[in-house]
Amino acid sequence: QPTQQWHDKCIRDYMNLTGVLIKTCQDDYAEAKLLGLPSKLLIFTGEKRLDEAVSIFQKELGNDATVIRGSPPFFVEILNKTVCKGFGLQR
Repeated sequence: QPTQQWHDKCIRDYMNLTGVLIKTCQDDYAEAKLLGLPSKLLIFTGEKRLDEAVSIFQKELGNDATVIRGSPPFFVEILNKTVCKGFGLQR
């Protein structure tokens, strides 16, 4: 079971890696689902469980999403199947 301190460290590490500012908040899950599917989910696993998590998500999601093994290896990124990082680079 991850601790809040461990989770906060993962968020800081991801922000340092990507330069993206992540703001955490306490969302109402039922309300958030009404807005539609997100473009990206980040799952912080740590290195020991990363490959297991990638395998599980690939099996469960199949072609409905793109599952990416994070590098450095501490997270899994799941993208909506309509998202293409290449389009962002073209802009």
